[in-house]
Amino acid sequence: MLVNEYAPNGKCTLSSESMGMLRVYAVELSGPTEAIPGKSVKFMVAIQDRETGTFTMFAQRSYHAVDAATVLKQCKPGDQIVIITLDREWSLPHGTILVQ
Repeated sequence: MLVNEYAPNGKCTLSSESMGMLRVYAVELSGPTEAIPGKSVKFMVAIQDRETGTFTMFAQRSYHAVDAATVLKQCKPGDQIVIITLDREWSLPHGTILVQ
């Protein structure tokens, strides 16, 4: 889980050197610090430019998983990766990831 705290003021950050897959899951919160992953949620990815605020789609497709390094190649420190769900059924309170 990328968020430092599952609360309204929680922040998601990712090093520009990060590797692995970005995924979105429905979660069951079973305590203040434990989240149990459930169903995989389909999502799209955009990048918000830190200097202009412009949103650009990463690709014209949706994912269940996307390689983080591939997304990060299109980002500069200070940009934000924006995760967009395709279904209003899901709430994504921490849908932006700051690139460090």
